[in-house]
Amino acid sequence: MKRLIEDIRDIQTGEEYKADELLSQPEEIIFRLRRSLAECRYENCKLLVCSICNQSVTIAGNQKGEFFFKHLQDSNDCPVKTSGKLNQKEINRLKYQGVKESKKHKYLKNHIYQFLTMDSDFSEVKEEKVIKSLNSDSNKWKKPDISSKYKEKMVVFEIQLSTTFLNVIVDREIFYRNDNIYIIWFFNLSSLSECRFTEKDILYSNNDNAFIINDETIEISKNNKKFTFVCYYKKTYIHENSIKYQWNKKYITINDLNFDEKEFKAYYYDYNLENKKLKESLKSRFISSFEEYWIQRSHYNYEERESKDLYFIAKFSTINITIDSFEKINGILNALYSLKQHEMVGFKFQNYLALSNYVLESLREFSKIYLWAMYVYGHKDNVNSQDARKQKFHGKVERYKRERPEQNTSYSELIYKLFPEVKEALILNKQFGYQLKPRQHTTSKG
Repeated sequence: MKRLIEDIRDIQTGEEYKADELLSQPEEIIFRLRRSLAECRYENCKLLVCSICNQSVTIAGNQKGEFFFKHLQDSNDCPVKTSGKLNQKEINRLKYQGVKESKKHKYLKNHIYQFLTMDSDFSEVKEEKVIKSLNSDSNKWKKPDISSKYKEKMVVFEIQLSTTFLNVIVDREIFYRNDNIYIIWFFNLSSLSECRFTEKDILYSNNDNAFIINDETIEISKNNKKFTFVCYYKKTYIHENSIKYQWNKKYITINDLNFDEKEFKAYYYDYNLENKKLKESLKSRFISSFEEYWIQRSHYNYEERESKDLYFIAKFSTINITIDSFEKINGILNALYSLKQHEMVGFKFQNYLALSNYVLESLREFSKIYLWAMYVYGHKDNVNSQDARKQKFHGKVERYKRERPEQNTSYSELIYKLFPEVKEALILNKQFGYQLKPRQHTTSKG
């Protein structure tokens, strides 16, 4: 049997239930609930309501022994009763507004309002004041739980008790963002472990920060005479060369928050920024460890070198750089590291003129990157000076300029990651035609 009323709300707590969930319980529980609904109706109060129209419901049954919820006989129209005159978006909006009728929601809202009006940093504090759009469709409007001005910022506060209204949440966030209004969501939970789907939708889109008000924070607010709430935030750290995270809990006030001027949300801990920093730090550590290995690579035996190579190939894959083998670029990596380190790496050349002649003759497909690295790492003048008499290297450079041999770009991403200074020089030269000054070095062995 398809039940017409599918979503039920406890008007006391704002908790949402599926009709199937409540009516799949043992028969004696269902009949006790049916009795409680009847007694509540007799006393002119509400217990369970239709999530769409917020009117009281009762439990009925048929001859097959099937149970279902139905509206009371004298109730007003509801989209469920009128064959669906509203679309799903409109129905969800009605359900969302219905949550605001619960006693729990009103209690939490009044708590926030009371303390904001006592705070000198806030002005124009209003409960459920209609806000009309200024920058988008003028017919659009919203009625937040609390609206206010905080240190010249327009801020609205919304209390999220439901679990089924992601599209309504997104619609509200976009509306406020378009009008440069900050939105702060509060959950009513005992701990983060109670988070449900919709709360997680808000949490993860809010820089992994969650703000909670409950009986405990209400008491703390009263004692401190300052609106205080819990912030759960995901903090990142590095452990054994990988990024880990843990959820931290902290009691904070509005003054502890940072305001995101792009998303028009607020957060305590900037998870996105800190996570990005750690990723860059790990990359830097990894690149440094690879450089240390490569400088000594020629001293390893075959088995050790093969094992190390496979390890770093796997590590590069984690940053989306695919390498099948280092053998094909062994020569150019040795040459570039020789330039960078100012000592021969993997070669036994006596000077950098010999190395440069070798690269332009035997590694011509990497000539461009090598010539730029010579310049960046401060070897160009030295090599030209050594080449002044025979000008053998000069002739190779002229031939490179004349013939423009096709360059191997298959490993450019790897090379640029290992030698970012060379990449920067190439980009600046291409964009602006800069004449860059080479790096200054205190020692030179070439």
